[in-house]
Amino acid sequence: MKDYSLLLTIASLVTLSSCVSPTTSTGGSMSNSQESSSITNSESVSESVSINENADYIVSEIKTLENGKTYLEVDGNPFALRGGQLRVDGLLNRDYEWYPNAMDPLTYDQIEEYFKQAKEFNLNTLELALDWKRIEIEKDVYDFTLVDKLLSMSNKYDLKCEFLWFSTNMCGDSHQFHIPDYIIYDQETYPRFEVEKESHSGLYGNVFWLILNDEDLMARERLVLEKLMDHVYEWNLENGKKNPLIGMQIHNESDGLLRWRLDQRNISLNGEKVTPEFLWNVTLEALDNAGKTVKDAKYKIYTRCNMTVTFGVGEFPQFAGKGFSPLDVLRLDGIDMIGDDPYSSDPKKINKTVKEYAVEGNYPHISENMGNYASSPALFLTAYQAGGSYMFYDFATPQYFIFVNGSGSYQMDQGIINPDFTYKAHSAEARSIVNGIAKMGSVLPLVNSEDFAAFNVLTEENKKELTQTICTSSIQIKYETKNGGVAYAIEHGEYLYLYSTQDCNMTIENASFTYKADIGHFEVDEFIVEDSEIVNPTISVGKEKLYRIKIRSINKEVSSTTNENV
Repeated sequence: MKDYSLLLTIASLVTLSSCVSPTTSTGGSMSNSQESSSITNSESVSESVSINENADYIVSEIKTLENGKTYLEVDGNPFALRGGQLRVDGLLNRDYEWYPNAMDPLTYDQIEEYFKQAKEFNLNTLELALDWKRIEIEKDVYDFTLVDKLLSMSNKYDLKCEFLWFSTNMCGDSHQFHIPDYIIYDQETYPRFEVEKESHSGLYGNVFWLILNDEDLMARERLVLEKLMDHVYEWNLENGKKNPLIGMQIHNESDGLLRWRLDQRNISLNGEKVTPEFLWNVTLEALDNAGKTVKDAKYKIYTRCNMTVTFGVGEFPQFAGKGFSPLDVLRLDGIDMIGDDPYSSDPKKINKTVKEYAVEGNYPHISENMGNYASSPALFLTAYQAGGSYMFYDFATPQYFIFVNGSGSYQMDQGIINPDFTYKAHSAEARSIVNGIAKMGSVLPLVNSEDFAAFNVLTEENKKELTQTICTSSIQIKYETKNGGVAYAIEHGEYLYLYSTQDCNMTIENASFTYKADIGHFEVDEFIVEDSEIVNPTISVGKEKLYRIKIRSINKEVSSTTNENV
């Protein structure tokens, strides 16, 4: 085994800041039913498309407004990401040794139904779990069948996708189902940390702990990511240049290695428990290695990392005084943005988290939050009002995940809809507010939080107020409904936009005249008028319709009532 004694000694003497870049970037085998594909050896890959080696093909990047607000730009337009996670690994991977009665992996035709349902739910982005092991099936032998299928399905249903790069660090662990066998079984070349007891998971196979920043291991990860991104670039040129892939999540909840596994597993090296400083450096170096590889590709997309339950960017509470925080990840050259996995049903916590993550040029977002929460519609709207975006974890939970966990107390069905695609009690309203965000198009990312009034989002779970009064920066709106629901009033430019998941009345209280309301939706940045009507200051807002009212002549003096959402 490689000798890391010197590294351990050095790590105990240096500060964490020497490990982190000071700059912030802006910018399981298949079943027989799966379709076969050509498998290439890395020594014989040929380019089928002429490529300009000096050209950057920019698909997505982070932009900043003059007021400091950041937003995501995709295909040259502001993009309000409406995301749902699809655990492709849970649809394909099976552990028949432990669960001989497990159902078969899904076919690609069956997987396609998830894309169809996501489109009908008005999501615009699916986050797709992608295992290293499914791409490099043997050392230097690559199979991009799954990648091609996922990109093709995204194009077919006019969806964008993000790859969740499941490789060496998944919630602080290394997993058999995610990592190629040649790495698992060659412990001399790809060494592991020592733990008191390795374990097994029905979802992921054998669980162990690779030394993530081992040079040989990082070199192999760089190579597979280079092959992947080159393949995506060429595939996109050959398939209409619709740019389906817009981002890459690097690893998954990687801070779990330091925050949870260090003590849970008593992680050691050469017989000595590693220091927190050493383990955090290992984590950051591995993240930066993978992230920079993606960012160096010709096909330019954002990279991001998700943190496990932080509610802010301050120090990890387990290591108070050491300075470890999510900002260490954000400051890596290879990572564009960070978000939180709060796993909370409280809209106030979602509001607070998004606002705290709006720091140092970061694009704040909820990386994943359980879709099974009854308050999901309010959680979703809250994230956008606070200036970020929201991703459901997950869209529809794989049946295999529920099969494996069915006897436990842990609620594994975390989807915003049921595994069979039927709706849960809160699914319809969640879909309705997703639709409301979709109707605002590329205008929404440019809206300031103080101009975004969100109704029924900061109340207790399942308790809907029937009357609320909230101010934007210049308009005071009274919201009245008999049916609950969530709603918004957005002031942008000369107009006020109104939307509700249920029929309601909205009164502009600092106006006293009649005006015209257009009903429609945005296509990119153009408002498409579907209908118009003359209304009084009290507007009868119909369920799931977007109203646009010109407010240029309304008195700009507002009452002292504050915006309850800010």
